[in-house]
Amino acid sequence: MAGNIAGFGGPRLFVSSDQGMNWAISGSGLPVDACDIYCLEEYNGMLIAGTDYGVFYTDDIDSGWNEMTGITGYPGVYALLKVGNRLYCGTGRGLYYTDEITADLQLCENGMAGDEYITSLAQVNGHLFVGCHWGDGVFLLRNYENNFVRLNSLLNPQVLRLCIDDEFVFAGTYGMEYLNEGGVFRHELQPIVTINELNPPVPFRLLGNPVTDLLMVDFDEQVKEGILTIYYPDGREIRNCKILNGSAEVNMRGLSSGLYLGQVFCNEKYYPFKFIKI
Repeated sequence: MAGNIAGFGGPRLFVSSDQGMNWAISGSGLPVDACDIYCLEEYNGMLIAGTDYGVFYTDDIDSGWNEMTGITGYPGVYALLKVGNRLYCGTGRGLYYTDEITADLQLCENGMAGDEYITSLAQVNGHLFVGCHWGDGVFLLRNYENNFVRLNSLLNPQVLRLCIDDEFVFAGTYGMEYLNEGGVFRHELQPIVTINELNPPVPFRLLGNPVTDLLMVDFDEQVKEGILTIYYPDGREIRNCKILNGSAEVNMRGLSSGLYLGQVFCNEKYYPFKFIKI
């Protein structure tokens, strides 16, 4: 799917094929019950749209949309994020996830009440941060744990947006002109995402580093399936591919020389790595 896509207050999308210089309305709108498009995400070649009437997906925005099932009622869906092969959907009543686009969305309740008003999602190396409004603050799901933990150091728990760089997670919060509670807060990443247990050996090998036109990865025998994802150094996803028959290849042609980030999701764990393209 080419071009840049942005949602707006209606059942259609604006599409640009020239980096946002010019825009046109897509040919096929979402179902009429969906009035507002709050967020967009890419998931394995599909475009996902979070709306005021649930979550929808398509592989061709001019040919119609399909609704994802599993969300109780019709809360607004304000945040979408792909982490490995899992899609997270932040709604006005809890956080949902799925590992398959056609399967029902499941409610996250391990450490969360299930009724949080989710406004923002962010991740670093598979560690998931969940920003919540109405006093719930920020939750963290570490990539080696199954339970969410609440980060209690936030002075204002009315979170609107999350952002992550190499050292900090930032939380933009709700405030009013006559209050001093709003603003941007930050928390160091190192103390909260450091793994305190011995990691198992990395179950793969890079076949050449630096790489030229093709990144090739060879996996151990116990790795049956998984996802290999490549990122720019600032965390923007470039592309991903499935692990098949113990190996994976990513086309790096057309990309500039320099440092890139990679992440393997397999055996229910995330394995980050770095490599150089020349």
